[in-house]
Amino acid sequence: MLLLFGPQNNNELISTFTSGFSYSPLDAPFNSTELLAALRNTPYGKAPGPDEVYSEALRHISSKGLRFLLRCINHSWTTGTIPAEWGRSTIVPLLKPGKSPELLESYRPISLTSIVSKVAEKMVLKRLLWVWTPHPHQYAYRSMRTTTMQLAHLTHEVEHNRNHYFQVSLPKKSGIGNQLHYRPHRTLLVLVDFSKAFDSIDHRVLSRLLANIPGVNCRGWLRNFLCGRYAKTRVGHRHSDRRPMLRGVPQGSVLGPYLFSLYVHPLLSLLNSFAGATADMYADDLSIIVKG
Repeated sequence: MLLLFGPQNNNELISTFTSGFSYSPLDAPFNSTELLAALRNTPYGKAPGPDEVYSEALRHISSKGLRFLLRCINHSWTTGTIPAEWGRSTIVPLLKPGKSPELLESYRPISLTSIVSKVAEKMVLKRLLWVWTPHPHQYAYRSMRTTTMQLAHLTHEVEHNRNHYFQVSLPKKSGIGNQLHYRPHRTLLVLVDFSKAFDSIDHRVLSRLLANIPGVNCRGWLRNFLCGRYAKTRVGHRHSDRRPMLRGVPQGSVLGPYLFSLYVHPLLSLLNSFAGATADMYADDLSIIVKG
């Protein structure tokens, strides 16, 4: 398995390691407790990725195999190299219920990635959440947050604006002087649905945002996790050629949604900085409320 590790072609992005940074606890090697926790959180019955390693095999791995797996993951973590198999995915189009099989848009692409990679990603994510959390106005990928809570917050903002008034000075009917009137705040709601949001992420921008994450190993590993990725499509027993994935966060991965959340964090901060504006997101669905 160690033979799978090798440096990726990462010429356009910042190199894995950067001198001059102090040690961070995030960079420490993983321990067996972290690995066992990630394995317990790996469900049975999931389709494997191109490496054809099943979750059942990992869940019932021997003590010797567990130690070997931990060494492999730590080798990846400390060197910043990603096994080639971890960067490969198989896309399987599934027909949506009640849709015509003759239309391309009737299919939902499901990306199958390495379950070994997902175990490592869960360990990395646990470390990452020590120092970073999604934006408070991002309601996806956060514990105890749901679409219902986002809807409740949106409804509260609208009702709050309806029950608050502002003063406006208007001419009197007599035409002499002005008179103060009270008007309820008006509320404008904008709903934005980004097309192919997860597939359109610019890796160079995301790499710059990762510079704010402490830990040389953590930054380097996450940057290289985005690089050297390939995907192929499987229909029945037929496979397409592999194609490089040059944009977007890795679909079907554990870290993909969180990397997307990191990417849109500045957008949410900017929108919520404007007076009278509130912006919420659930995954890639954005709602903006403006009162006036």
